[in-house]
Amino acid sequence: MKKILCCILFMIIFSSSFAGIKDETETLNSESMRRIEKVIEKIESSQKIKLYVNIFNGEESFQTEDPQQTIIFNIQKISEEEIGAELNFSEDLNMENKSAEIGVVLDYYQKYLYEKKYEEYITSILNAIEQILTSQKNDEEEEKEELQSK
Repeated sequence: MKKILCCILFMIIFSSSFAGIKDETETLNSESMRRIEKVIEKIESSQKIKLYVNIFNGEESFQTEDPQQTIIFNIQKISEEEIGAELNFSEDLNMENKSAEIGVVLDYYQKYLYEKKYEEYITSILNAIEQILTSQKNDEEEEKEELQSK
């Protein structure tokens, strides 16, 4: 019985480790994963969202069951020389008007991908997205205030 409980406890602990990041390619070491997970937790807490970071081979995809207040950041290793990245936002985040800013961020930090500095790439993108989310929320609050003052 104790062995079963230990196994269950281990599985719970293991499954909660790196909950927001999934690296199927083993691109990141455990220290990088921990540092990225801290950034994810900080953003999730401050922005009240769910954030997923996925690194995988080929052209797979990742979806959630209830994509509300959710950001999915996928990094796809298509080949040794070709790496793609995409950011998906749930509709309720209203990020359509920020697509140009998001594109600039992805392009700007792409240099880290070519230099194979994956941790720097991921954390830089996540920190920039946090700033864009804050800007979006501020814009929405200003719009509400303008509507209320009319």
